[in-house]
Amino acid sequence: MKLVHISTLATVAFAIFVGGFHANSVVAQEKHEHAVGHDAEAMKKAELKITETLKSLSPEDQKLVVAQRFCPMMTDSRLGSMDAPIKLTIAGKPVYLCCGGCTKKARANPAATLAKVVELKKAGTKDAHDHDHADHKK
Repeated sequence: MKLVHISTLATVAFAIFVGGFHANSVVAQEKHEHAVGHDAEAMKKAELKITETLKSLSPEDQKLVVAQRFCPMMTDSRLGSMDAPIKLTIAGKPVYLCCGGCTKKARANPAATLAKVVELKKAGTKDAHDHDHADHKK
């Protein structure tokens, strides 16, 4: 019985020891586990493009676009990733769209569009990312 207990403890200790080395190498190489599956250079370029595109907007619009981040019609489309966001006013509230193609759909159901904008603003980002990691392979 004692031998089984010692064997189990040794196995656990070894796993922790090996796992510790693995974690350190991953941190050193990838900075954090969420970096796996990302092309860091492409992400930097995309962020720079968005930043440059948003400079064409007024400071107030820039602030609102940064808070909304995504198009309410195409929720995987970052505002500013295509071109300068399109600004609509729906029920007296500003709504930003990724492109002119989303205008008709946004106006067709104003309540749903406004609700989605509120949701987008509340959601913010997780761990400074624009998405979850369900689609990444581990």
